[in-house]
Amino acid sequence: MEIFPTLYKNEKLKKTVALDILSAAASHAYIFEGPRGSGKHTAAYLCAASLLCENRGKAERLPCGVCPSCKKVLSGECTDVIVLGRDGAATIGVDAVRRSVKESLWFAPNEMEYKIYIIEDADKMTAQAQNALLIPLEEAPSFAVFFLLCRDSLAILETVRSRAPIIRMEIFSNDATAEYLMRSRSIDAPAARTAAASSNGCIGQALEYLGDADGQDAKRRDAVSAVVRELCVGNAVSRIKAFESFPDSRAETAEWLGLVKTALRDLLCDKKSNDAEMFFYSDVNEAHAVSSKVSVRRLCELWDALSGAEEDISANASVRSVLLLLCTR
Repeated sequence: MEIFPTLYKNEKLKKTVALDILSAAASHAYIFEGPRGSGKHTAAYLCAASLLCENRGKAERLPCGVCPSCKKVLSGECTDVIVLGRDGAATIGVDAVRRSVKESLWFAPNEMEYKIYIIEDADKMTAQAQNALLIPLEEAPSFAVFFLLCRDSLAILETVRSRAPIIRMEIFSNDATAEYLMRSRSIDAPAARTAAASSNGCIGQALEYLGDADGQDAKRRDAVSAVVRELCVGNAVSRIKAFESFPDSRAETAEWLGLVKTALRDLLCDKKSNDAEMFFYSDVNEAHAVSSKVSVRRLCELWDALSGAEEDISANASVRSVLLLLCTR
């Protein structure tokens, strides 16, 4: 049987969750952890479709993808699949959890066997929101299944983490990503390699890059590259100027800072190995030109400073104030 055919690799997830589903022993909750574009949403919807598939265990594929239930779930039209996200806010608050989960949990599914909750950015739930989720996780009716999607499971309270297995999405090498793009998406080799180098190991980010008709992804990467260079070898004034290209949006800034950390990871690896694989830099010579001018200690200090900046932004601190503080580090 072909398991989750549209999800590339991730064999641990496929074997673990598919076995649970096929044996009618699905856990009441799962946590899928991974960067943007790593397949968390794809996995959650495939799991939901598999739970509700009318041909579950009988077809050559799981989910079969052709029954009415599969089509409804995979097209986002199933009323028994409830999605909770931030809707542009910095966090998911307790009221959202109460409104989307607690108030509907005990009502039977409208038309399917299960009622499925997909919580996006679960690591951005406030502590109060996570605590409000505890009782639903502990005492959920047999027809309720939760999928919590997050980038960092350590940002989820231990009381929540202990109630669901954590499954980490696979991060792929540039070669594996390029191979997937060429084989499954019929992308020519040069374009596939360029997209793979811009993917941070995530298929979804590679596909975003390929669909970036107006070149916004390339502009973002140029801006991030300039910031990394100034943080490593520049001064406060040059850093302030580099950060002027960063967006004002809290969510976008957090994403851009994540790219800065990925670039720092590349620089650290470059200092330790001559053939380290790059996840941010498409040109290893560019990475080496920066890493050769900065110490490992400085790179580690910057990593810690960026981690603190991400936490401050998540806690609703002023975006521009946080970036300005980074310029002084």
